[in-house]
Amino acid sequence: MKKRQFLKRSAALLLTSAVLLSGCSTGGSETSSNGSSSTEDTKQETAAEEEITLNVAMWDYTSLEYHSKLVAAFEEEYPNVKVNVIESPADDYSDKVAVMMSGDNDIDVVFIRDTASYTSMIAKGQLMPIDSLIQENNIDLSVYGGMVEQYAVEDSIYGLPYRKDIWMLFYNKDLFDAANIPYPSERMTLEEYRELAKQLTSGEGGGKIYGALNNKWTQSVSNLAMQTGNYDLMSGNYDFLKPYYETVIGMQNEDKTAMDYSTIVASNIHYSGPFYNGQVAMMPMGSWFINNMIENLANGTTTVNYDVAPLPCETVEGMDSKGVGAITPVAIGANTKHQDMAWNFVEFVTGEKGAQVLASCGILPAYNSDEVLETLVGNEGFPEHGKELLLNTTDVSIEFPLGDIWSSINKIIGEEHELIMLNNNSAEAGITILNKRVQDEVLK
Repeated sequence: MKKRQFLKRSAALLLTSAVLLSGCSTGGSETSSNGSSSTEDTKQETAAEEEITLNVAMWDYTSLEYHSKLVAAFEEEYPNVKVNVIESPADDYSDKVAVMMSGDNDIDVVFIRDTASYTSMIAKGQLMPIDSLIQENNIDLSVYGGMVEQYAVEDSIYGLPYRKDIWMLFYNKDLFDAANIPYPSERMTLEEYRELAKQLTSGEGGGKIYGALNNKWTQSVSNLAMQTGNYDLMSGNYDFLKPYYETVIGMQNEDKTAMDYSTIVASNIHYSGPFYNGQVAMMPMGSWFINNMIENLANGTTTVNYDVAPLPCETVEGMDSKGVGAITPVAIGANTKHQDMAWNFVEFVTGEKGAQVLASCGILPAYNSDEVLETLVGNEGFPEHGKELLLNTTDVSIEFPLGDIWSSINKIIGEEHELIMLNNNSAEAGITILNKRVQDEVLK
């Protein structure tokens, strides 16, 4: 398998109106996008002829409202189809799917959670290439802003994306107001981010207010660098991460302005808790957290008055439109016994109808249109500057690369990240070890 990697792309995640409208054309039976197939009437008639149970693998189905709403909307569109959701918790999902997809299985549709499992399933012949289905149904891939092509493996497409996520800086407006500090509406340098966290930190013990929370994930450091579009996580040289680790470690160890890694891990602290409780002024996180805030503001779990801004970076020069994020594909199992209906499901959840369901829940769909964007920003609790940030983030680098060696490299990065964050190694020493290990253990 080719070691395809995600590099920066210049195609807009949220396209300009002219492109979006062309992608949403429904004016005739010969032209269509994923929002309106030219063969829709024929498919509906064929689908109505038999009762079908479609086995769909998804994570956190019962706890994620947008997943259950997607399934309900599809079953309403195809009343003769029963979607049997094969569910697993998010943390265990990729491992469970790997087991389910091995051998003879009857999984019709698979929601893909990470690039490592995606490339592994393709290499094992467990997913069906869908290039011919895309062509036959006149799917306009431009509505995905170039992301589908970036997920091609050996020039074949195996899935269409139903959602995307862009990393951004979430902040608590009330804590900024209390400190009489202007909101971070513009992009900050790493130095400015660190200094601002000092100004926003107050108190001691259980009542302490932290200026920032840098979550335990490797992305909380690497994504600050990857947004520049200048780096490659499969290169074997990670010197570019040094200023980012030094900033995060300095905030944790010297400034005491960010909750330390060991406490987060030892106490199993989920990043959302401190933010919901108003204990954190700033937090780099993915756009999925907008959905979390919308839901928890509605149910009273949090009352935090929040907004979003661009991620901090080493330098702001040339960073006006840059961002970092990921897409989540939906694929067809190679052993499906219901190929046509499996395709109907994929087309539905990744098209405009599915996108409207996601947008109504505050989830950023992969499918782009003006109408979908307006639905998204119309949610009560959507951040004031969210639309502006999404529209301005037109040059997005994908956080994790696509390649058959990524799983091995990612494991090493995770191990060395932990040692740096636990202060077993300095940033410089840890990165030197990381470089050597990737070179010796994977790239040799």
